[in-house]
Parts: sequence; structure tokens; C-alpha cells
Amino acid sequence: MKKFTPIFIAVSLFLLLFQSSCKQCSTCSAKDKTNGSELNSQEFCGESADVKANEDSYKSTWGTSADVTCSPS
Repeated sequence: MKKFTPIFIAVSLFLLLFQSSCKQCSTCSAKDKTNGSELNSQEFCGESADVKANEDSYKSTWGTSADVTCSPS
């Protein structure tokens, strides 16, 4: 049991330090404003800032011609 505790602590610290940057995902979809049919859907995954930038780009691309929604996935 004494050998288990230091190994457990070492593994826990490793996971805490090196697995802390979580990947986030967001799915955006564009729907036709007149009939509500889905025109396009895309999932973005990465760091928070990258996902936000992709959401903004998606919204600017589809925003004038369709209703755009983005949600975490």
C-alpha cells in the first residue's frame, strides 16, 4: 500500500498538469429564414478562442441570408 500512494500521487499530478487544456466544441447551423430548412451545419473543435473565432466567422458568412445558431456540442 505504501508503494501505491506515491504512484497514485505522481499519476494524479501528471494528469492535472498535462491534461488541463480541454478541447471545446461548438456546432453552428444555418436555417433558411423563409421556411426553416437547414442549409448548413458545421462543428468546430479546439481551444476556446479558436472556437469563438470560428463561430464569429460562421455567423458573418451566413448571418445575412439565414438564421444562425451556435451551441456547445
